Amino acid sequence: MDTDAITLRSFLTAGDSTFTVTSVKSGTRYTYRVAEGNPSGRTAAERQYFVSVLTGPDNRDNYSYAGMLFDAAGALKPVQTKGSKLPALAPSWMGFVWLVHRINAMQDLGASAEFDPMGRCGRCRRPLTDPESIRTGLGPICREQL
Repeated sequence: MDTDAITLRSFLTAGDSTFTVTSVKSGTRYTYRVAEGNPSGRTAAERQYFVSVLTGPDNRDNYSYAGMLFDAAGALKPVQTKGSKLPALAPSWMGFVWLVHRINAMQDLGASAEFDPMGRCGRCRRPLTDPESIRTGLGPICREQL
């Protein structure tokens, strides 16, 4: 998948994305799930997302709520809430904040980190098969709907 900021932003805010970010320097990896909150009645600039981090061995069910991601005035804003299960300085949360700051600054990941969308569409989670879908992390139908 392309790791330019525009493609990453589209993938994160597609509605139901799961992905892994791996530090090239340390090899540390975290898997995140970003799911859109109830979108009815909201404009694109008011969208909110729930962020969870994989914290156990089962990559389907062992996610812990980490915080919210808000789409505010064109910039993404990660925020921990009272319900966050991770401390504010947890390395996994700090990694997510780092990723969002890179996206907001319009910087690609370059050689600092690897981004893996796990072969699934960031909106509907269907397997990605065609080259354009793999490059963007979004299937053809979901790309048209964004």
